[in-house]
Amino acid sequence: AVVSTQSTGGGSAGAKWPVRKVKIHNRTDRCCDQRLHGVKVFADNRHCGTVRFREGQRVYEFDCGGHRASRIVVSHDKEFLTICEIEVFGHPHEMRGVPRFTNVALRRPTRQSSTGFNGPSGRAVDGNQSKNYDRHSCTHTQHMRRNWWEVDLPGRRHVHTVVIHNRRYYEKRIHGAQVWVHDGGRRHRCGTVHFKPEKSIYHIRCNRPGNKVRITQEHDYLTLCEVEVMARA
Repeated sequence: AVVSTQSTGGGSAGAKWPVRKVKIHNRTDRCCDQRLHGVKVFADNRHCGTVRFREGQRVYEFDCGGHRASRIVVSHDKEFLTICEIEVFGHPHEMRGVPRFTNVALRRPTRQSSTGFNGPSGRAVDGNQSKNYDRHSCTHTQHMRRNWWEVDLPGRRHVHTVVIHNRRYYEKRIHGAQVWVHDGGRRHRCGTVHFKPEKSIYHIRCNRPGNKVRITQEHDYLTLCEVEVMARA
């Protein structure tokens, strides 16, 4: 099993940055935390280290020595691979030019085409990323054609990526949803969600300026558990 994360370099995949260390956060339940034993961490082709599981240890840190890399790879040859968080570090003076992004949709004004099942539009930007509808973290429209949800951004921003957190159960309803950036009277379609059973988070690349993001669903309910609009900080 392999997990890989790649630098975008501000829009150019493959940009290399000096990697000082990598931290891996293991799961905290006692069921299967030992599965992390033997996991290998790479910065491109540089082997930074191997996890030696210790009972009660939740974070494992690896020294990559400043190796310049465009991708961090975490691999396991013999077991399931479960990772709760990966952090990649470099020294600030070595990271000049690294783009910094922030979620410009958080707690911004929202609207949707209709509201059903007590799922108001603001839940998609409340910071609660729970994908369980019963935890009051997801939006919900009525069942009609041409459903939509939208958020006003804080002024005109260059939207890099829109991140959609899908619900658990009835998750196939997100299939075919489209993401748009509106810039005054113009709009640009960033992409379409293609449902995959193993995915709960979808990243739609935009790279367009605008003052509003809209998500549309032509043929089904539209339910969003969280929407992040990533723009330059």
